[in-house]
Amino acid sequence: MLKYRYLRNDLERTCRTCLNQIHKVKLKPKDCVYDDYPHVCSRCKEMKNIVSDIKTLKKIFL
Repeated sequence: MLKYRYLRNDLERTCRTCLNQIHKVKLKPKDCVYDDYPHVCSRCKEMKNIVSDIKTLKKIFL
């Protein structure tokens, strides 16, 4: 089971798709809090919405 603290290291610079691939989680758009504007993802190098945080309820079940 993945702990939130491991996932937290990639927040604020990675898109949801990459987070799902890297950490083998199944985050959905409703589970995430995004930056106000799209940025370049540090992993895939594409302009996407970057995850800035994960909602509290989802953190519990990670």
